[in-house]
Amino acid sequence: MLDAVSTEPASYPEPVFIETAPLHLRAIAAAIDLALVLAAEWVFALILLPMGAVPAGRGALLLFGVAGLGLWALYQYLFMMYREGTPGMDATRLVLLSFDQIPPSRRQLRARTWGAVLSALSLGLGFAWAGLDEDALCWHDRISHTCLVIPDWP
Repeated sequence: MLDAVSTEPASYPEPVFIETAPLHLRAIAAAIDLALVLAAEWVFALILLPMGAVPAGRGALLLFGVAGLGLWALYQYLFMMYREGTPGMDATRLVLLSFDQIPPSRRQLRARTWGAVLSALSLGLGFAWAGLDEDALCWHDRISHTCLVIPDWP
């Protein structure tokens, strides 16, 4: 009976190393997306302020801050779910892949969006984490098991 036990070490698949996009390209993509969201919020402000629909003083600042975060979350969700990428990612030619090097599932895209919202709500700590992480991944990358890469194709 003891002869049936294998003495060979267990074989595990080789880990696949994914080279993530450099932080400066990811920051440029995020800046482009943020600029688009701020431009949209500015247009909304130009419409709402003359109508008197916005409280004056600090209330307006708080309202625009919360509305901006909500607009950014909606922007991320819609572009991730329906295009699998944002205009900032397109402009910098970044592609989103799962850690298995395949296009992400809808569940992963949803997790990435909510992970990004969590990163923003923590005053940017989830985004800054990429500077400390050994693989240069943010919280939303780890949560969703996805990352931005530079594609091999021209």
